[in-house]
Amino acid sequence: MNRRDRVIAWLLSACLWTARAVPGHADPIDPLPSMVQRVNNFIHKSEDLTGVSLDQRHLDSFPEQIRLSVVSQLAAYCELNKVYPSSTTRQDIVDRANYLIRYAPACRAFNSGDGMMAYALMLAFEATGNTAYRDGASSIVTWCLAMDPAAENPNRVLMAGMALAESYHLTGDAATLTKLQDILTLVARTEHADGSFPHGCEAGRDIHYTAWMGMELDRIGLLVTDPTITYMLSALSAFLQDRIGLDGSIGYTAPLPSGATMYYYSLPNCPGDYDTRGWTNELAYHALLFDNLADPRYNAVMNRLLLLDSQGAFPDKWDYMPPVTSSYYAWANASRSVIRSSVIFWALASIQAERAAHARANYGGTSRTSLAAAPARGEIAAAAAQPIANAPWLEAPTPNPSRGETWLTLRLSHPSDVRLTIWDAAGRRVRSLLSGPTGAGPQRLRWDGRDDSGRRAPSGVYLVRMEAEGRVASARLVLID
Repeated sequence: MNRRDRVIAWLLSACLWTARAVPGHADPIDPLPSMVQRVNNFIHKSEDLTGVSLDQRHLDSFPEQIRLSVVSQLAAYCELNKVYPSSTTRQDIVDRANYLIRYAPACRAFNSGDGMMAYALMLAFEATGNTAYRDGASSIVTWCLAMDPAAENPNRVLMAGMALAESYHLTGDAATLTKLQDILTLVARTEHADGSFPHGCEAGRDIHYTAWMGMELDRIGLLVTDPTITYMLSALSAFLQDRIGLDGSIGYTAPLPSGATMYYYSLPNCPGDYDTRGWTNELAYHALLFDNLADPRYNAVMNRLLLLDSQGAFPDKWDYMPPVTSSYYAWANASRSVIRSSVIFWALASIQAERAAHARANYGGTSRTSLAAAPARGEIAAAAAQPIANAPWLEAPTPNPSRGETWLTLRLSHPSDVRLTIWDAAGRRVRSLLSGPTGAGPQRLRWDGRDDSGRRAPSGVYLVRMEAEGRVASARLVLID
């Protein structure tokens, strides 16, 4: 492939996989829906006779394996059930919740990390009404109420926090809220001034665990309102935005004025810890946080996940493999990892559920999936590409890439003032195609590939931006010679 062809291929990839609309607005060329469907298929293909998907490696901690696989799968299907309720999704919930109840003693680590299991079981109770799941979580919640948060690792203690938040959501018990507030206060004290959190020791500033704790705080923040959550999320988001480039690159190290190196992973700050770089599920945590922020880094980290996606399965690590002699090597060597794919599945399903909740809260309609019968196992991706009821909708440009002429279609449920503009990759407005009152129904407009002065726009990536009814939607297109 010559240089010109490589450039065209790169531009086409950028067009196909970096389109992004406002949160809550489905975008037909966002890779999220199809990626969720592929992971869903991989999880189903990996199921055993008990109806759950377990990693077949001989790992040294069964409770940790269960937390990363079965518990994550259960939480993921509970999130998907909020958006795509169906008998199939409900059965996925039942199979995994039943497994956790049946094998509860073996599945528990008897530390605050069990809170994640209790949280998922209570989600299952909400989804199915089966009180056995709520009762199965209650002993863990009782343990969380009695524990000393100061004796627990901050990222694990937030798992207990998820259980307490969900318990408070279900019962309104003041004791669970008080304990949760104690946990949040303690965790806030461990956050560094730059917004990062440690992992193995107090001195660490760990990108991976900061992102994971962001996901935990996001889950808790959906259930309770507490300014401490807002404060921590704001600070950690700023930290991650500083360490992650717009191209998705992750700055695990940085030079200091003294000539020394700052490390943003556990080693060598915490010599007794393991290398926290390059675990694939970290990218899914980034995607969740950046999607909530409507940050363009969402596009870049989803691109990285897409490159790692092997028919819905993900490797444990994309880089920084531990030596074969390391005790962590067994957790890091899978090219198609059930445990890593399960955690990613949960994070991606959470993005979809939050988008649907955003749509219901802000666009005055129901979830887009309530407009038709709930999709079966193979229909999730197709359902996610449908527009939200009554919201302005911008379809993907066609043809794309284009050699000069591109057709743009927008759909309006009622007459509205609309602005439709073309912007280049540097953020400069290239062309105004529409500005003013526009009738209801589909509107098809042609862009001839020229700017407002009539000059031919150069080859490159462009953004189509539609503003209507106080909302913004966008799509990307590529011009080639």
